[in-house]
Amino acid sequence: MTATAFLGVGAMGHGMATSALRAGIPTIVWNREPRATRDLAELGADVAETAADAARRAEIVVTMVTDADAVISIARDQACSPRSLRARSGCR
Repeated sequence: MTATAFLGVGAMGHGMATSALRAGIPTIVWNREPRATRDLAELGADVAETAADAARRAEIVVTMVTDADAVISIARDQACSPRSLRARSGCR
């Protein structure tokens, strides 16, 4: 199955990641606040240390954050452009 990364596991991202895990989809999660990923790890998610790491390891990347500014902020924090924050990118 195709590995999927979820960047941002708040209310919506958490629900999506949980559904993916229950469907048997290899799931990688990342959140700015790492403790938000703990229960997903217990369900079998692989927790990435950085957003760029999660994106590199997945074929599908879902960003589920507050708004466009949050996406840009994550990309800047990871030394990537929003366009390059995707699977197998050259980001950090």
